[in-house]
Amino acid sequence: MTDRAANLIVYARPIRLTADCLPCHGDPANSPTHDGKDVAGFRMEGWREGEVHGAFVLTAHMDQVDHVASARAQSAAMQTTLFWMLPTGLIIGAGFFWYGRKSIVQPLSEVVQAIHQSSVETTEASTQIAATSQSLAQSATEQAASLDEITGSLASVT
Repeated sequence: MTDRAANLIVYARPIRLTADCLPCHGDPANSPTHDGKDVAGFRMEGWREGEVHGAFVLTAHMDQVDHVASARAQSAAMQTTLFWMLPTGLIIGAGFFWYGRKSIVQPLSEVVQAIHQSSVETTEASTQIAATSQSLAQSATEQAASLDEITGSLASVT
């Protein structure tokens, strides 16, 4: 039930007697002290199991609910959410950036650097092989010229 004038919500639940209630509120003829009174010394009422005697009533003011539901409260909640979410998002983003650099970018950089170093060494080795081949060709040309000269000298001696 709601009381709009007082801005209250009221909830009532009936109290039904159970067997546990009867030692104090049941038939006075079954009194534990045999004088119609319960253990605490109060007169027993003669109530029976299942009867309704009273109700639990809860009342709550709706002022707090109205406040939370208001546009200003929603705006404040949004600001609070942003206040906490932006730094949290930045921290998480920085963590992913750091983790990505450590676990992906750095190992890839090391592989690229190793491949570059291998290519530099291969270039140097091929340059040395080319120079050695050039030197060997030069020596072969000089030997051929020497043999030609020797052949010419032998022909003149003969």
